Amino acid sequence: MSEILSVTDLIVSRAGAMTIQEIKAFKIPAILVPFSKSAENHQFVNATELKSMNVADIIEEKDINGISLKRAIDGILLDEKRMLDIHKAYATMDNTNVNERIYNEIMCTGGIS
Repeated sequence: MSEILSVTDLIVSRAGAMTIQEIKAFKIPAILVPFSKSAENHQFVNATELKSMNVADIIEEKDINGISLKRAIDGILLDEKRMLDIHKAYATMDNTNVNERIYNEIMCTGGIS
């Protein structure tokens, strides 16, 4: 998977905690479609983290269709300024010890969101 993620220009994905960490680790622009039936809506919360950092867009399940997805993809991939802004945002993000932080979160709280 690392080989694929290392050459990925954009990812369209659900927003589970591990997926979010992989997106951050590989600094990939993202379009996130949180699973609407996730416990306590945690996938939407996860997606909001990347959205607030301006490195991802969110499309809710109820709103996704071919048109909304194409618009979101074009809105990132075809916008040079947006891509530059995303890469700048990732450059300022601290991704050190991601695996250790995930482990500590699981062990200290009994789970991750």
